[in-house]
Amino acid sequence: MPNFERNLLQTLTYWEQTGSDQYNKPIFADPISLRCRWEDVVEKVIDKHGEEIVSKSRIFLAVPIRAEGYVLQGESTSMTPLVIGAEEVRQVKSVPDLRNMKQMYTVWL
Repeated sequence: MPNFERNLLQTLTYWEQTGSDQYNKPIFADPISLRCRWEDVVEKVIDKHGEEIVSKSRIFLAVPIRAEGYVLQGESTSMTPLVIGAEEVRQVKSVPDLRNMKQMYTVWL
């Protein structure tokens, strides 16, 4: 996995969920743009609750993001990811490189 970052040629927009309002609707931080490798593949994964889910996309990143956030392929400045078709992050795993100097993050939607 040496220098995997050079293969992150696509862009996504990420909204981190920061809490809920009085109506139990999610509140999100400002959107950020990240470099990624986005693959539309169907595979079974175990989510953070220990349940088996079917993921429709797998994303590789050089920075960590949190499950329950939302991502959209490409760039967006929308403050509300739910109205523009963003997908919920269902699982995030990290793997160190061979020298344990960098982490590669895999995200499933």
